[in-house]
Amino acid sequence: MPGNGLRMVLLEYTSAGRLHEALFQEHIATVGEPSGTKVAEGGAVGYFDMRIARYILGCCCAAVLCATAFSQSLTWLGTLGGSRSEAWAVSADGSVVVGSAQVGNQLRAFRWTAQTGMQDMSTLSGEFAARGVSADGSVIVGYAHPTNSNRYAFRWTQATGMVNLGTLGGIWSEARGVSADGTIITGYAINTQFQRRPFRWTQATGMQDIAPASFDRGEANAIAFNGSAIVGEVEARVPLAQ
Repeated sequence: MPGNGLRMVLLEYTSAGRLHEALFQEHIATVGEPSGTKVAEGGAVGYFDMRIARYILGCCCAAVLCATAFSQSLTWLGTLGGSRSEAWAVSADGSVVVGSAQVGNQLRAFRWTAQTGMQDMSTLSGEFAARGVSADGSVIVGYAHPTNSNRYAFRWTQATGMVNLGTLGGIWSEARGVSADGTIITGYAINTQFQRRPFRWTQATGMQDIAPASFDRGEANAIAFNGSAIVGEVEARVPLAQ
């Protein structure tokens, strides 16, 4: 976990059969849920400086922010006019939250701050989602799938908007994580053999396949703060014994 000392976000099942996240720091405290809301399940997606970005699953979904980890209050981040929103990542100081929200029958990428509220990052019709954010909140990554176009990983800044990071020769890519300084991005992309492959992207190298050729498919799901380590999953065919 980032920061000093032993701090972990744990998943906790309550006696009522609900799933909550709990923060461990010498003792466990349940984060809780907004009062008056029936919650079927909750999941923590980020932890930085005593703040947690999370989503609530129930009759409707809304992204919420826990301002202090040991308080029982949660703040709704709202929606973009639809009935569902999910937070996927949070900046290092907890001030910027990114994710996706439903608008009609489309999914839209959002950026939230206390000053601006939830803002739609998408400028085209189609499906979009923000999946990662840099430490200072200035760089956001995710995927864009404009109507009548292929799905591609994007890197967003206020100055550039959504920049297409390309693919590995196929028709699909998605960014899942970004380093603290926003320079290294990871995720997965389809190659020319229609295989899902984990990638590492920088401005200098472009998108690079980081899995050995012997693996059939894989995904990179997260990256270390300094970009030195990437984690995910890979699959390979194992020959049957004769």
